[in-house]
Amino acid sequence: MQAFETVWDLIKASFDIDLDDFNLDDVVRVDSAFPKGTQIMEYMKTPKGIKEAGKMGARARRIDYPLEGMELPDFRPKDPYNMQSELRDIFGGSAVKGNNWTQFSAPSKMINRTFSLPTHTCGIGGYLRGKEGSVCEACYAHNRGNYRYNAVQQKLLRNLDRLTTSDPVQWASAFAGAIPNETRNFPVFRYHDSGDLLSSQHASMIADITSKNPGVMSWIPTREWKMIDELVRARGGDMPSNFVPRISLPMVNQTLDNDENERRGVEPLDQRIIDLIQDNEGVKYSTVITDPKYATRHSQMKSTVCPVTSRKNDSCQNRRCSACYMPDVDLTEYKKH
Repeated sequence: MQAFETVWDLIKASFDIDLDDFNLDDVVRVDSAFPKGTQIMEYMKTPKGIKEAGKMGARARRIDYPLEGMELPDFRPKDPYNMQSELRDIFGGSAVKGNNWTQFSAPSKMINRTFSLPTHTCGIGGYLRGKEGSVCEACYAHNRGNYRYNAVQQKLLRNLDRLTTSDPVQWASAFAGAIPNETRNFPVFRYHDSGDLLSSQHASMIADITSKNPGVMSWIPTREWKMIDELVRARGGDMPSNFVPRISLPMVNQTLDNDENERRGVEPLDQRIIDLIQDNEGVKYSTVITDPKYATRHSQMKSTVCPVTSRKNDSCQNRRCSACYMPDVDLTEYKKH
């Protein structure tokens, strides 16, 4: 144990970290960018590291982007012959294997690649991880599966760093330009298979990226309902038709009907979340259920139970399902797994 503590202190010292004020921002910096061989995320997997990670988060980083939105310019690289290097500087990301440097992720269940951020920056999700009976209590992306590996976590942290330090219009324009290549086989794209929205300005950037690619359905599962509410209000409810924000209800087996929640022994849902979903046609939602008997059936609402979540080694593509991305599907329900 003493040997581990010595190595960890050396790692902290290499990043010039204040031991009394440790924060993710101390290891996510443009100038350091994770030197080769750095095993900073190994610490997260120790009992002490897991406990400390709950306190870390990332210090507030403001994304200066208009909530009312804007028409993004086309991305034009300064040097077309060196575009990948330029995109690396804008996006961050990392090479998980070989020289295939990318800001995107490739979850096995998804249809296309996705964009991800570290779960340590989740706001509501970070709170829910410690709440019994919540949808985030056993988060699949928080130090579990492939997400626990250093290379993956470093990539997500680089994504975070560039998202919050690059010029936001340049970042959004470059991202919009990358979407067609990522969706050439099937026109859908998911944001945040890991992590969540950082602010309503962040949501606004994604809405404008979506507008730039009208033929691609963009799905954002999110717990950050207040950020979506601010965005909807700022735009007077006028959202891109291919922009599909889905509010994830916070508790397992929770519904929009608080009388039903009481019968199920689930805590009531905040009325403001109910109003956001019911009063805005463009805002959809999702739930996590433990049993098919809890599936919502409503004659005036289109809903679907995910055919993939309860099956190992299955995928959306295998099931030929894209319901989560579709704006005409009001509710998607996932089997707890």
